[in-house]
Amino acid sequence: MRTLADAIGEGPLTVSTCHHLRLAQARAWTIGSPRAFTAAVVQWHGLPGEPEAYGDPQAIWDILQNVRAWERVNVPSDVAPVLTDIVAAETHHPVTVQAELHHELRRCVAAYSHPNVRRLLPGDLAQVHHSAGRLSPDGVRELAAAVLQGILAAAIVDGQIVSIAHTSARSGGFASVGVETAEAFRRRGFATAAASLVVQAIRERGEVPVWATRETNTPSLRIAARLGFTPCGRKTFVVRTAASAEAAA
Repeated sequence: MRTLADAIGEGPLTVSTCHHLRLAQARAWTIGSPRAFTAAVVQWHGLPGEPEAYGDPQAIWDILQNVRAWERVNVPSDVAPVLTDIVAAETHHPVTVQAELHHELRRCVAAYSHPNVRRLLPGDLAQVHHSAGRLSPDGVRELAAAVLQGILAAAIVDGQIVSIAHTSARSGGFASVGVETAEAFRRRGFATAAASLVVQAIRERGEVPVWATRETNTPSLRIAARLGFTPCGRKTFVVRTAASAEAAA
């Protein structure tokens, strides 16, 4: 897996892939040697429905036919058109695409604060386990790891965590930022203030903060712009419909 991460290469568009490979938190398939592959697919244990793939589109499809539970595959944007045509032709059903926009921040972060927002430390683990599950029921373990090994900031209201920002992946001098806010507590500045703390801490470590989100996620893009992130590239989700998934199976 480390050899495959080296072959894929470190960068703002591959930080999550390399992070999960280097920590053995994923399954991986290649056609050809991991050192010089024709195609590679990486399926993170925490989000099996959205594997990432690199290489030749036909070879990617050959691998995907042996990958269970995938719903959409994240690929470089220049690969997406051909892969989309292949999946549609092979399944005889429509296939859609969704752009994922990547941003990075290489200058001072715009500072935002909120009285309910602070960085969480190891002494706050009980709080994470107690109330973060309501916000991210499938990600408490990941959030606890961010407290111990990465960076996590949260908004706390009436003793409950209602918004979080954290390092979701770190590799090769890059650190990806993830945010989540309970619906009832959105548009109050919680996510911006939490993300500001996390991004500042990433910069202090000498790493480059990375922000990735779907192009339709306007609130997330607004926060990124507010903090000073600038576009650095895009990838594309090739999304198979329920009918095309059944046909592929």
